[in-house]
Amino acid sequence: MFTQDKNDDFDWMRHSAATRDTKYTPNTGPSGDRAGSKQGFYMYIETSRPRKEGDTARLLSPAFNVAPKNPYSITSPPAYCFSFYYHMYGKHIGSLNAFVKQKGQSTSDTGPVWSLSGNQGDRWRQAKITIHPVSSFQVREMYS
Repeated sequence: MFTQDKNDDFDWMRHSAATRDTKYTPNTGPSGDRAGSKQGFYMYIETSRPRKEGDTARLLSPAFNVAPKNPYSITSPPAYCFSFYYHMYGKHIGSLNAFVKQKGQSTSDTGPVWSLSGNQGDRWRQAKITIHPVSSFQVREMYS
């Protein structure tokens, strides 16, 4: 249910290791999905040519509604956990960032809630982000 941002420089692609051609990109990208299978799918971007510094690719989550606050409760708003797996392997790795955009908020209002740069090795790793939204929100995965 994720969608491509129409205002970025290039797009994420749905891929599997079984269909990916490593002839032109050796020593990069995953050799399988998170479970180690060559049949599973993952979202993928090509970071080498023709990419140039400053290019971005953004993947947008659906909007998530926040449970209404109980006026009789003294507890704070609920926290949400957003989790994903990433694989950042290769010579031309930039930065992967996760942003949370709440309803009525511009994207430039806040910085990333999670960020990582550079080669992280040939393995899948898990990221977990705790979110404390006060209104409906959307998670934006941005590569630059």
